[in-house]
Amino acid sequence: MYHTVVFDPKGFQNAAIAHATSIDGTRFVEAEKDIFTFGHGDWKHEAVLAPTVIDDGGILKMWYA
Repeated sequence: MYHTVVFDPKGFQNAAIAHATSIDGTRFVEAEKDIFTFGHGDWKHEAVLAPTVIDDGGILKMWYA
């Protein structure tokens, strides 16, 4: 599962995208942390969220906002 990571010290912030795996669909273990993060002065400076991943012939491709 690819998912949005929320940071909330004083307000809601979509801060990163991460990857977790599960063998039973109930308990998940983080596989990759902070694949993409907000900030850095580029187009994703304010937030990163809503990852969608497809397998395109063995290559994983991700779209996100």
